[in-house]
Amino acid sequence: MPGLLDLSAELMQEVLKEVDPEDLARLSSTNRALHSFITGNRLLWKELFLKTYDDPRARPNEPEPDWHMRISGHVLAKKLLLCGDNVWNHMDNESFFAIADDVQDLIFTASTPFMNSQNRKALDMLFKETSNLDTLMCKSSLFDDAGSETQFGSEDSKVRQLSAKLHVLLGKSMEPYPRLAKPLHPYARGRVYDLSQYTKESYWGPFKNDGSQDVDWEKVEAIMVVLNFNFQLFTERVHSHSGSLFGSPWDKEFFGCAANSFRSKPLLCKAHEAAERANALACPSNSGTRMLEEPSMDLNSQDPYGVAGTWMRIVCFLDYHDLYAYNFNIDGTLIHRERSPPLSSREAIRLITIKLRVSKIIPPGAGETLPTVEFKGTSRSMHTSFDPDANSKIRGIVKLTPQGEVRWTSWSIFHGEERWRSEGVQIGGLRSARGVLGTWFDKDYDDHGPAGPTSFWKISDEIVKDSYRTPVYPIV
Repeated sequence: MPGLLDLSAELMQEVLKEVDPEDLARLSSTNRALHSFITGNRLLWKELFLKTYDDPRARPNEPEPDWHMRISGHVLAKKLLLCGDNVWNHMDNESFFAIADDVQDLIFTASTPFMNSQNRKALDMLFKETSNLDTLMCKSSLFDDAGSETQFGSEDSKVRQLSAKLHVLLGKSMEPYPRLAKPLHPYARGRVYDLSQYTKESYWGPFKNDGSQDVDWEKVEAIMVVLNFNFQLFTERVHSHSGSLFGSPWDKEFFGCAANSFRSKPLLCKAHEAAERANALACPSNSGTRMLEEPSMDLNSQDPYGVAGTWMRIVCFLDYHDLYAYNFNIDGTLIHRERSPPLSSREAIRLITIKLRVSKIIPPGAGETLPTVEFKGTSRSMHTSFDPDANSKIRGIVKLTPQGEVRWTSWSIFHGEERWRSEGVQIGGLRSARGVLGTWFDKDYDDHGPAGPTSFWKISDEIVKDSYRTPVYPIV
């Protein structure tokens, strides 16, 4: 009976394609002939990779990746992640970085739609065990104070930052379940509302305090935990239709973190749109009429960030008395702490619809790879639109940081005067579906606040026109 080595090269290729990636290396070490056939067989490794994972090539003209190296990295991470709690408790930093890099690769190269992605299935398998989530995504300094007995921070600053980034990419807050564990959100809230962390060097945003514009992922992690907690509390208590209309960017683990993962949703179905247009023609003064606005194709075609369209936004804020009591001494001086204490005061939350249009494209300067895009628009509170101070006009800019992150800066304009400013970073990069996490604050950087967390994410490339009788002041 002929053996494997008696087969033609074509048949042997077909057989080996059915072998699990982690078993192929073992098979190649069984004899010299198999080792010679498998090692350096670029086509075999490519076919095996694409059978198991999503194609990592974002563009057709991108260089061919080293398929063997990429699949070897995935296999190594899988082995380390599935080898048990005892290894996790004694994991060295080198292994942590190797696994973290591989997990990010799976996240950033996931195909769209994400729910059909091979990478999503691989991530689900890797993190089926809670211990893997705890150890990989609970090593930031936030877990020095909070969390369960299996969640604890690292002493290494690079590990803390990378772990916080993975937690943000996961998208859900790793709140501990044991009854005696310390919940995350009070400690995260303390960090978000600690005004001493809002500095000129950090641009009052989610950046490191060194003027570099490098993202401080531990700050972003705290913002994500607070917004996640508040949004869940809001939807549970209010059961708001508008709160669940488009969902939140934290509905699914790892969702929307790949560049160009955003897919536009129609705001009006074709039948509804036709009825709206007919109604507009029959009764132009009807204040309830809504029509889709035609985009400015010239500017939009030059915009790599996907600015124009309709966005959802969340803004949270403390009662100013609670904010002041947390941050200032009796004599009115700002308190500077090494570590922000927990803050249990509940916050107000606003859900906001934003309509943005590109207003200007500034070509990239020296050392820049992408242009700066300026935008204008309106933002309208979905629950307090009757209040003239709840709605505003908005302007802003989006550009890359020196490290290649997508930075969003915006100003809210009330009755012709700028009042609030915000700074944020887009999770996953250009045109990601996850959207932007950041902070809002006084446009003049008032040391006495107020300030708080915010997030916004895109819903549709379409914009529904406001009728001329509808007030156009929509909030930050």
